[in-house]
Amino acid sequence: MPEVAPMFDPTLMTQQFTQMEQRLKTLNKAMTTRAPIAQTPKQLVWTLNKAKLYRYVPVVAEEKRHRVPLLLVFALMNRPDIFDLRPGHSFVEFMVSQGYDVFLLDWGIPGPVDKRMTCDD
Repeated sequence: MPEVAPMFDPTLMTQQFTQMEQRLKTLNKAMTTRAPIAQTPKQLVWTLNKAKLYRYVPVVAEEKRHRVPLLLVFALMNRPDIFDLRPGHSFVEFMVSQGYDVFLLDWGIPGPVDKRMTCDD
């Protein structure tokens, strides 16, 4: 009579649960860690209500910089921090290091006061 394989292998199940536990721990750490973003040095050069215009501090000598500045304008409903993630993973940091004079327009966070505003405002 052929040998019947057991329904489950306790050793294999333990290994699978251990792997799953490690993956869940990694996912939990990734989802709950608040890494600092927007670390590239900048100066506030203009403001109107909630809107702010920042100029990133140049790191290239003036004579080696591009003559035409770069203006970054992000969508009204999104945060512009996506342009300046952590150091080494930042579009702004890269463009500043390439000699661009980078400006960023931040519309600010809309609140209840803004609910009746239109694009004409």
